[in-house]
Amino acid sequence: MPMTLPALLSRPRGQVLSGAILLTGLFLVTPAIAQGCGPSMDQAQAEEEAGLYPLFQEDHWGYVDREGQWQIAPQWRQARPFSQGRAAVETADGWGIIDRTGSYVVAPGARDADSVHIDGADYHLSPYKPYSEGCSAATPQDGKPHYLDLEGERWDPPGLEGHQVADLGPFSEGLAWVRVIPDDDAGDSRVGWINDQGEMVIPPEFAHGADFSNDRAPAALSDENWGYIDREGSIVFPGKFTLSAAAPYSDGLAAVTLGQDKGYMHDKDWALRELTEPDGTTRAFDEVASFHEGRAAVKPERAPQRVVWIDSEGQVAVDPERQGRLSICDPERLPRYRHGLLPLVVARGGNVCGQPLDLSWNDKQDPRGLSATPPGVQRFPKAKLVYLDRAGKVVIDSTDCRPEPGAAPLSATTEDGELAPAAYRLDLEGQATGSIAPQRADSPCNLSRYTASGLNADGPWQLRLNGMATWKDQSVQASLSFNLPPGLEEGTHAFQGGFADDALRANLWFSLVDAGPSAQRPDSYHSVEGGTLELTQFDRAAMSGRFAMTLAASETPEDRIELSGSFREIPYSYAPEVVVSEATGSFAEMAEAMERPAAQILSPGKAEIAEGELRVQLGKWGPQLLLRFPEDQPDGPFQAGPEQPVKASFADKSILAKGELERRDGMLFGSFEVDITEQSQIEGTGLIRGRFDYLPLEQAE
Repeated sequence: MPMTLPALLSRPRGQVLSGAILLTGLFLVTPAIAQGCGPSMDQAQAEEEAGLYPLFQEDHWGYVDREGQWQIAPQWRQARPFSQGRAAVETADGWGIIDRTGSYVVAPGARDADSVHIDGADYHLSPYKPYSEGCSAATPQDGKPHYLDLEGERWDPPGLEGHQVADLGPFSEGLAWVRVIPDDDAGDSRVGWINDQGEMVIPPEFAHGADFSNDRAPAALSDENWGYIDREGSIVFPGKFTLSAAAPYSDGLAAVTLGQDKGYMHDKDWALRELTEPDGTTRAFDEVASFHEGRAAVKPERAPQRVVWIDSEGQVAVDPERQGRLSICDPERLPRYRHGLLPLVVARGGNVCGQPLDLSWNDKQDPRGLSATPPGVQRFPKAKLVYLDRAGKVVIDSTDCRPEPGAAPLSATTEDGELAPAAYRLDLEGQATGSIAPQRADSPCNLSRYTASGLNADGPWQLRLNGMATWKDQSVQASLSFNLPPGLEEGTHAFQGGFADDALRANLWFSLVDAGPSAQRPDSYHSVEGGTLELTQFDRAAMSGRFAMTLAASETPEDRIELSGSFREIPYSYAPEVVVSEATGSFAEMAEAMERPAAQILSPGKAEIAEGELRVQLGKWGPQLLLRFPEDQPDGPFQAGPEQPVKASFADKSILAKGELERRDGMLFGSFEVDITEQSQIEGTGLIRGRFDYLPLEQAE
């Protein structure tokens, strides 16, 4: 367990852990091992360098590689990072330990005594500390603390025989701290150290203690009297136990508090007492955490909600909020770098994190000094988990689409380097630049699509291609949309200016990745006359071709982008569609006032089975037309009204309607004719006639 503050080191447990082993199945079948911890871990360490990182999908955790692709499928309620090729995971039965293949080394079953209550659910902390020097310290709720080796075999240190053991620490430099309780229970628990053979080499005489590093370990005589001891247990720095807080040395530096001063000490003197901002200004520390992999989390003075990561010189190296436009959702947590990446809970899309779920500890206090949400528990419903590299760049994002584990990647090129079927490439120059390498339009994580917005091959159609580009030195998501008018055929066609529905034209949109609400945003672009589109294939199965065009910014037309590309056999499919063939009276007036076509007001369409009904909802943002059928409604004509089994409403008011309904291949088709009476949102009366087509019929959860 990493220790950085006194509260982390004290860890009073909810009960005395002693007596016989009670976890049947898990430990009774696990033979005890005679040897101690601390063997060479070269092979496990080499495996670890490849890197696997916990990530959640909906309500389950799994592990991805550094590219963000699933390597172990999401399946656990909680998951901890890998260390030495092992990781602790939680199921409904309790915690277990897996290897890098996802196979159990220790079957699920154990729980820690400490738990947190969040939004009506209890989350027990992991009873298994990260592996270190070949062993994991295990602290099961219903058994005596002990160690497990890499094969899951149990080891009880002989030097602890006869002691009431409350807690165990990980091995570091061949030593591990242990917390024991006096036999008579008359005094507070005390901390000592055992060696890798399990012998008590530093007697349990300290109030607190932590891991050895650089041949010294932080130790305390009381909550406010800290210092560093050597391997014999003698004070070596400072001359007395005068530090208010002390953490283990890491990267040659130790996070300490001396009186009102916080910072980092090297050997016997201050090394860092302030941070340096990118503009050269300096600020004292309000809070400091240990270094890991050359970075340490700190809070600048008078900025309790700001968290940055400094390098060993005190320079701000990673500032997620100012440099990366990321809003940190839980600034009380100070996560650390592990295997080159930093896990961080941030708001989606740069927005606020939302109201956190209620949190309380099982004993009305934080037993491990976490002071915030435990790792692996998602307390912020609007948040996401990202991993940053050492420069602060997001390299893994929990909201990114990723194929199912084991899914074979779809090739975007053939063996001779040509575009594969369903693939495309794009090149941008000008206000935005980028060479979007060949991508598959039908890849599960690509939002590109080629859909027909009409009911037959006469059009119009839409072709949309996506990728990443660069705008003002920032990464942006690019979406190129073609409007292909009715009657288009194979051959070469000229792009037209304007926005007419029957014109061959293109639009280009950019969206910043995780931009804050006040960030400057790119303009949208539209094609101007002069470009060409060559269709070499254009039928109901797929389309192929190439294009070159100039696009102008909507707000500043002098800003231009030159865009070219090619595509091959992009597959054809129909899009969900709502068509309004006639609108009269108040509905037509409303559409005119909103400056939107009537069909847009009733788009998009949605069809689902919910609570014994077949519901067709037309429109999402404005007044909605809702048709509610009995789930067993037969295909064919229908009448909707107060006395009918079919109900209809518009803008939440009951209306009269009629039409037809048809199910086909999991899709819903239909027509409607609606009489509008006086409404709360619409004055007067009117008529709407139209149809809906290719609505996927979904089953509501």
